[in-house]
Amino acid sequence: MAIPEKAEALCNTLEDALVLENHTLFGESDHAGLWAKFKTAIENSGDVAVLVEAILDSLKTGVRAEFALNLLELDDPKKLQPPFYILDGLKWLSGQLTERQEDLGLIVTKVAPAAEEQPEA
Repeated sequence: MAIPEKAEALCNTLEDALVLENHTLFGESDHAGLWAKFKTAIENSGDVAVLVEAILDSLKTGVRAEFALNLLELDDPKKLQPPFYILDGLKWLSGQLTERQEDLGLIVTKVAPAAEEQPEA
């Protein structure tokens, strides 16, 4: 199934957010257990709403710990994209940490000299 780029889905769990963000990765893999259920859901779903429902049904009987271990065993973990809400949270946290470091004087932000201070060429 090809998920349209502008498709909208409200995720209920980390797992469904991961699957929706990485549906190509999940569709290509040959892991067992919950991962295999997600792959089947991706292959058999005609649209995003059906896929989300199938993922939630899979979570009712799947073993989340096994799924987490499968994530840790990825050959190329850089292929796994974080869900957008986690990425947004990490960007916010990074900004907060940078701001705090600047307040403490641990990071000096470079400021371009004013036009009158710049040497003439």
